[in-house]
Amino acid sequence: MAETYTLKHPIETKDGLITELTLREPVARDIRGLPVLVEHQTWGHQFELLAALTAQPLRVINELHGEDALELVTLGQKKLAPGP
Repeated sequence: MAETYTLKHPIETKDGLITELTLREPVARDIRGLPVLVEHQTWGHQFELLAALTAQPLRVINELHGEDALELVTLGQKKLAPGP
């Protein structure tokens, strides 16, 4: 199920202000390049995953405030975790 996150620090882009990002559920193509073990994943891997799940270009993800980036990475990881 998709989940919308409201940015605590909105991002100004040439196309306007981004105040929220919606993360869709990951599919196989989103994770095929990720290391299997989470401890082997870099921030680069996480930001590429966020770009895919939010349908935003990596240049937008790279402009996230650290607080928002950490919370979004956590949400993205939860979507990868097995569970009901």
